[in-house]
Amino acid sequence: MLKETWLDAKPARRLDGVLCLAAECMPLGKARETSVDGVERQMAINYLAHYHLLTLLQPALKVQPPGRDVRVLLSTCLSQSMGSIDLSDLLWDERRYPVRSPWTVYGTSKMMLNMFGKEFQRRLDKVGRKDGAPNTLRVNIVNPGIVRTPSTRRAISMGTIWGLLLYLVLYPIFWLFFKSAEQGMQSFIYAVCNPDLIDLQGGKYIKECTVMQSESRAELNDEELQGKIFELTKMLIQKLEKESAIERNKGKSRKEREKLKKEKAKESEKKDNNQHSVFETAFKNSSADLFPDMSKLRKTSGNADKAKEQLLKDLDAKFDASHKKKTTSTANTTSATSTTPSTTATTTSSSPKVTTPKPKTKSKSRKV
Repeated sequence: MLKETWLDAKPARRLDGVLCLAAECMPLGKARETSVDGVERQMAINYLAHYHLLTLLQPALKVQPPGRDVRVLLSTCLSQSMGSIDLSDLLWDERRYPVRSPWTVYGTSKMMLNMFGKEFQRRLDKVGRKDGAPNTLRVNIVNPGIVRTPSTRRAISMGTIWGLLLYLVLYPIFWLFFKSAEQGMQSFIYAVCNPDLIDLQGGKYIKECTVMQSESRAELNDEELQGKIFELTKMLIQKLEKESAIERNKGKSRKEREKLKKEKAKESEKKDNNQHSVFETAFKNSSADLFPDMSKLRKTSGNADKAKEQLLKDLDAKFDASHKKKTTSTANTTSATSTTPSTTATTTSSSPKVTTPKPKTKSKSRKV
């Protein structure tokens, strides 16, 4: 759907903004879970998915008309202050999964998403637009606060029945101190609709409908580290895509792969031969009403190619015969018209008493 709607759309479709709100928070005591590609679930959903989506949409974002206010929002939270980044194990593949403190992985994914947003904004500004117009695309990071969402409920209840019961008992307290979904959305609405943000540089951290001037971690101000993480993530995604393609092909048998190849070859042949489809249907049509000569030849010879050649030869012979017949009739007419003046002259010389209208009448009758 994404490929047909956005990636292959020519010209690019109108795009006013992108809100990256998907997130996953694993409960306490839950064992490590992975995505379809084998990546730790929180890192895959909270960071890699948004990174991959925005980098794929980058061409569509860059070709929007000049002056269009396009805004991209990334969601983060206070847990980013508990993150831990290791360039040698960026996606938490080799490190031991902290079952007793899963918020460490969650915070790491959110902090890396924040760093990606800042680096993505810088790269868009550096490349610029082909038409030379100023870049009006703004990538900002929004912290909605602690919201009473299903993800928060799952994290607090630790994914257990007794934890859910505890959550229900303490819900009045949570209702007082946690935001509702509508309240948590206010910061996103502010980041989308506030006209003053277009005059500010992108990569801002927005909280409680306010642009924050300071960050909680030093990594969020380290541009060099953010560039390294951006490039490492790009390489990891390419590696994952290759491995995923190999796994998909392994699941298919050899016969299925050959069948798919044949189907693709047939489709390409049909596309190439579309312009000759009228002639193909004419020759392949077995109806005697359309080409009676062709159907007779096909029955006698049994070879379609020979039948075609014989039909073309017959058509050439008919054309030559009609051409000769037309040439002969033209020559006869020319000779007839050339003899008429001599006859008229002879008649006039032998009988001088005959008036001039009579020969004209005779010549006209001969022509008729």
